[in-house]
Amino acid sequence: MVENSGQKETNRRKLRSLIPQFSTWKYEGDEAREFGILRVELNEQGTPIPIVDVMIAAIARANNLILVSADRHFNFVRGLKVENWLE
Repeated sequence: MVENSGQKETNRRKLRSLIPQFSTWKYEGDEAREFGILRVELNEQGTPIPIVDVMIAAIARANNLILVSADRHFNFVRGLKVENWLE
């Protein structure tokens, strides 16, 4: 994490040069609606996950994206395509 490092400025520069290599997705109306649906689904399943991860999953599911993550709790999200590149 850049802001928790001992070399904040160096790591900020590295992060700024890395970000343009990736697509970024906004959290807007469709994603917010998907968030609400996901929260209910996960709670009904008895498998709640951290709120920020529900937001990430909502962005991915609303836009039919593949989420690359090693966090196993994303596997609880029905209809979410997840790839773990560490396995």
